[in-house]
Amino acid sequence: MGFESFNTVPKNKSEMPTEDVGDSIEDENLENILYGDGSDTTSPEPISNTPYRQETEQTFDAEAHLEEYRVSNEAIDSNIKDIENQLASLHSEHEHASLMNPSKLDELLTTREELLLEKVQIAANFPGNWTSLLQSRMLDPITKDRFIEQKTAAMVHMQPGEPGPEEVGNKYGKRYAAHYQSQIDNYDERVVAIFNSTNIEIDSSRKHNLGHGNIHEPGTVYLNAESRKSGPLTIRQKNIIEAHEKGHGLRDYQSPIEKAEIQSVIDEEALAAFIAERNSIQTTGDERFRQSYVTSPEEIIERMAQFKNYFGMSATDRFTKEHLAHIREHYISDTGLDNGMTDLFRCVTTQTETAFLSVINKYPI
Repeated sequence: MGFESFNTVPKNKSEMPTEDVGDSIEDENLENILYGDGSDTTSPEPISNTPYRQETEQTFDAEAHLEEYRVSNEAIDSNIKDIENQLASLHSEHEHASLMNPSKLDELLTTREELLLEKVQIAANFPGNWTSLLQSRMLDPITKDRFIEQKTAAMVHMQPGEPGPEEVGNKYGKRYAAHYQSQIDNYDERVVAIFNSTNIEIDSSRKHNLGHGNIHEPGTVYLNAESRKSGPLTIRQKNIIEAHEKGHGLRDYQSPIEKAEIQSVIDEEALAAFIAERNSIQTTGDERFRQSYVTSPEEIIERMAQFKNYFGMSATDRFTKEHLAHIREHYISDTGLDNGMTDLFRCVTTQTETAFLSVINKYPI
């Protein structure tokens, strides 16, 4: 049957897996419920978006909502294109700026700005499958070319040669340029493997541990995961986490030049103040502050990928300051999921927004 994501669930609630099923993907019943029998090992096509059930008792018609979303976005894109064509025509008719009608030009420019802002609002809160969306971006030749270009440039700042026997398979082996060369050489195979399956487990240690991911791994999502604020994750929220963890499987950042560039999106003064504030609060276990969410390049990048998914972005779409402003105000309330987003928003300030926009548009995410 091939791979299906967390955005695809049984149609009847009675068919939903419960906590007495097996605790890992090795349990055949659980695996078959979520992903089919696994008999198809061929390269997957982009995942189709199928209806899913909200954790409330209301049925959310995702297909209809997704179609409405597409129609609205196509309409606004058409209007923007029409205005841009008028601007191009105006410029063509009056090659010298002194001959242009100022009022007409101002009207068109104002209309375009209004439409671009409306586009941000219409594109927000993509209702489809976020894992499928990430997959489509990673399969795009533009993303692959960008990945190769970025990793090739970063390799120059890593240790040359191959890791020694004692370094293979651990963090020390990732310091070598060969770590990135392997990712480049096996790009297509890696993408296929990461999107062919997802590990599904019950986490008995930390209920607020939503998932787990690491380079070259397909990612793990916990069926019993709970948000501290909103309780057990919905199917849609697990789909968001699934896409996040697959991102960790696709990319890591071991080159010092990458680390410095990605971490530049964080305002150091804001971070220091935030850390001091959080450390003053007595927390333990699941409630403790995870500083890595705002300092680790991998975690920063995967939250950027979540932002792109939120707007249903393709490989060619650009993320703007208007997108970031909308995200700050609406992302958490729209998704109902705050996996370190509040912390990140606190540490990306007006001083670092330019760096943020540069990184999110430059890196293949």
